[in-house]
Amino acid sequence: MRSLAFRAYGKARLWVAGQECTLEAEPSDGDAIVYRATLPHAIRDVANITLCLDHSGGRYDGAAIPDPIELECEEGLLACGDWSQVDGLHTYSGGAWYRQEFALTEVQAACHPVLDLGNVSSTALVRINDVTIGTRIAPPWTFDLAGVLRAGSNRVEICVYNTLANHYQTIPTRFRGSPVSGLLDDVRLKFYSRIRLDASNAGPQDADQLV
Repeated sequence: MRSLAFRAYGKARLWVAGQECTLEAEPSDGDAIVYRATLPHAIRDVANITLCLDHSGGRYDGAAIPDPIELECEEGLLACGDWSQVDGLHTYSGGAWYRQEFALTEVQAACHPVLDLGNVSSTALVRINDVTIGTRIAPPWTFDLAGVLRAGSNRVEICVYNTLANHYQTIPTRFRGSPVSGLLDDVRLKFYSRIRLDASNAGPQDADQLV
C-alpha cells in the first residue's frame, strides 16, 4: 500500500502497522472532511490498518464514512497458502500472480524438468521466461517444462484464480462454496534423467535382474 483517502464526518486518526500516520484534511460538502495519507515507503507485506473516528453528532455507523475507502497499492509480498485466511482478502474473488526467479546449472538444465504446484484452488496458469506453458483447472497440478528452462537465470510466474465463493460471502445468496484460495502447498521443480540399462554382457540371471 502506498496511500489511502476517505471522506468522513468527524475527526480522524490513522495507524498503519502500529505507527500513527499524518492525515491531510480538506473540507468537503457540508461538514464532511476528506482525509488523505501518503506513506513514506510503500508497504509490501501484510499490515494492519487502524482508523479512529470521533464522529459528528448524528453520524453513526456507515453514515460516519459514507464512501468506500480508496487505496493506492503497489506490488506486495504474500506467502503461499490460503489467501482467504488473510484479512482483507477473505471475500476477494479474482486472480493473484506468484513470481520467482531461480538459477539452474548446466546439469540441471540438461535434465527433464517438471513443475509441481502441489495443490491449487482453483485454476492455475504458468509462464516460464515470458512463455505461457499452459493452464490447469483440475489436478494433477503438474507442468512439463522440457525444452523450456535454460542454464542460468529463469523466471516462473503462476497466476491462480479462485471462485465466486469468496464474493458470495458479501451478498445474500443461496449459492455457497469453499472460500479456500491460492497456492496451498510448496511449489517444487523436479528433475528427471533417463538411465540406460545395458544387460548385453550379463548372464541370464543378471539380465533378469537388470531388465
